[in-house]
Amino acid sequence: MVHDGLAHNTINAIAADVSGNIWFCTDGGGVSRFDGLHWTTFTTKNGLGSNRIFSVAIDHSGDIWFGTDKCGVSRYDGKKFITYTSENGLAENDVFSINIDASGNKWFGTYEGLTTEFDGTKWIIYSPSIGLADNSALSIAFDSSGNRWFATWRGVLKFDTKNWIRYTTKDGLANNSVKSIAIDAAGNKWFATLNGVSKYDGVRWMTYNTDSGLVNNVVYNVTIDSHGNKWFATDHGVSVFNEN
Repeated sequence: MVHDGLAHNTINAIAADVSGNIWFCTDGGGVSRFDGLHWTTFTTKNGLGSNRIFSVAIDHSGDIWFGTDKCGVSRYDGKKFITYTSENGLAENDVFSINIDASGNKWFGTYEGLTTEFDGTKWIIYSPSIGLADNSALSIAFDSSGNRWFATWRGVLKFDTKNWIRYTTKDGLANNSVKSIAIDAAGNKWFATLNGVSKYDGVRWMTYNTDSGLVNNVVYNVTIDSHGNKWFATDHGVSVFNEN
């Protein structure tokens, strides 16, 4: 809570760094860092692009990337912030998702396109004209085969670096509004949608909903812990699923 040291009580994203610090991205108060004892808040006064943060990811060097509201992406290297916007090559300045692939390329999901392969020098923008079936990219995940998976308002997209494949309810997806993606150790893809959760093993689709024990069918986020448990953030609380 704010009175404990948190900058704002509405949290849009959380990340943990290798030092054990927890970073809380807030909806108007900037970013709060908690080291287990002390809170430190970073805002636009410290160089953050915006105080409203939608997404966060930590790269292989330990730099932290924050997706902001209308102000692009801010990178924090432990000392200072550097902000990148559409003027630098970003597709659009509302950044709703960030992920980093095995090669260290940063992928930024926005409502107006998808920017990828930013290595500090080069930017490549993927837009509907070259395969992205929907402008929005609400979540990004990478599988062990190097495929890129994107959650959109019009289903799920898979990109193998050459071809795009779109999956919708016609294929077995629970709902075409997909908010989050996670991939488990067996390579199964888990999709949090606004009408349940879908699991895809590469061949078959399976849907989990309130009939299966899910607390609510409106699912905003999915994450998988080190024990393989699947955690689902819903409109009415959290559900955890252990297939074993």
